[in-house]
Amino acid sequence: MGAHVRVYIPGPLRSYTRERGECVVESEAGASVGDLLESLERQFPGIRFRMIDEAGRIREHIRLFVDGERAGALSVKAGKELQIICAISGGREPLEEPQRLDGQEGIQQSGSGTDRRG
Repeated sequence: MGAHVRVYIPGPLRSYTRERGECVVESEAGASVGDLLESLERQFPGIRFRMIDEAGRIREHIRLFVDGERAGALSVKAGKELQIICAISGGREPLEEPQRLDGQEGIQQSGSGTDRRG
């Protein structure tokens, strides 16, 4: 008999799910996380590749949690919920030096009473 597993989709992957933040996936009794991701792929083609690399491993920037516990492998038994988390990285260098809020130049060291001016 099959079970329903609620899957929570992070923002960066929602373009695959028509912007849905969660969905329900059918799973067989004893299904693994890998089985769930294959079912998710059938519903939303292309999403699995964003989480699993060519060698079948969970990508470095993806974390999977089954019923609140981290699943470090696709063989982990599925539960009632699967939460997919994407690590966010990147950004850019600041365009200019940070400014002091008091309009003064330099950096004032907090609590020391000393003021270094540059």
